[in-house]
Amino acid sequence: MLPALAIAGPSRALGNTPVIDDRRLAAAVLDVFAQPDTARLMGSTYLKQRPHEAAFSSLMAHLKADLDLLGWYRGGAGKPELHNRLQARAAIDYNNDEGVEVAGCYLSVTELRVFALSTFV
Repeated sequence: MLPALAIAGPSRALGNTPVIDDRRLAAAVLDVFAQPDTARLMGSTYLKQRPHEAAFSSLMAHLKADLDLLGWYRGGAGKPELHNRLQARAAIDYNNDEGVEVAGCYLSVTELRVFALSTFV
């Protein structure tokens, strides 16, 4: 299980709607890892198995849709909510048989996409 995300609340750049680019959003998401080197290794291994996903923009498109990252960030929900979203999405992945074996571990594609994101940030 991944530890909860620890980030500061979003800045209010344009009125009540915080604006964030994908690189900053990815960095905020990656704060979930207690051991970023392990995440990077798992992510790198996943991308070798699925080279068609080996682009930052592809990973962000999947994660923004699957976890509603922009809604999470704009809402200022913080670490518990991101952790809940990740767990809920992983359950959906497992129910749909969307898991991949990496380094002897069977993980959901959403978890592995978050790991893979760490290879770009």
